[in-house]
Amino acid sequence: MMAKAGLTAKGLEAARQRPPAEVVYADELARLRADDTAPRPPGWHLSLQAVKRFICGDGGAEAKVVCAPALVERAMVTLATSRAR
Repeated sequence: MMAKAGLTAKGLEAARQRPPAEVVYADELARLRADDTAPRPPGWHLSLQAVKRFICGDGGAEAKVVCAPALVERAMVTLATSRAR
């Protein structure tokens, strides 16, 4: 990111967008990964069940979106299969 004239490092930090979900929810993702014993799609760090728990909220975790769980399930299956390519 190129600094605009007159912006300090503190100003650049304030202008930056929020951190990615992997950073914001690092502790929650680590707990899910540690407890996850289900099979994982190739290249995934979590199983489909753990991803759904993360997105929809479960066991004390807050929901990240408000939608029908079936919508989340369809999106996950699409991403985990060759249909996403």
